[in-house]
Parts: sequence; structure tokens; C-alpha cells
Amino acid sequence: MSSEWYYDSPSTVAGALQRGLGGDRVAIDGLREYVRHGADRVDALEEMATAWPAELWDDLLPVAADRLRPAATTRLAA
Repeated sequence: MSSEWYYDSPSTVAGALQRGLGGDRVAIDGLREYVRHGADRVDALEEMATAWPAELWDDLLPVAADRLRPAATTRLAA
């Protein structure tokens, strides 16, 4: 796991979201990777979609949708 995108608590993610909103490229790139691989990616992507300019996150929608499908399929099968 890369330390550049690994966030271990909601407060760490929140701090990175704020830094990303301020234009911090490391935070932006890290959160984009977090949406691809992180545990609480939905919350992070929702916050990015609410606060960030669309050009920083809108290409992640297919990634997020693909990551949601297995969870939704598992819940529906139960």
C-alpha cells in the first residue's frame, strides 16, 4: 500500500480533501487513488463531487461504479 494514497481515518481523508480543494496536487492524486483502492471510497468521492471542480474527479465515476457493483450484487443476493 502506498503511503501517498493510504488514509487510515476519516479525519485524514477530510484533511486531504481540504488540501485538494486548495490545489495540493499530492492530495488530489492521493485521493484519486483512494477512490480506486480505498475502503471508504464512496464517502470520499461524494465529498470530492460536492466540493471540487468536476475536472478533478468526474473521470472517476466509471471506477466508482465498477467498485460498487460487487457490493451491490452481494447485498442483493443475501
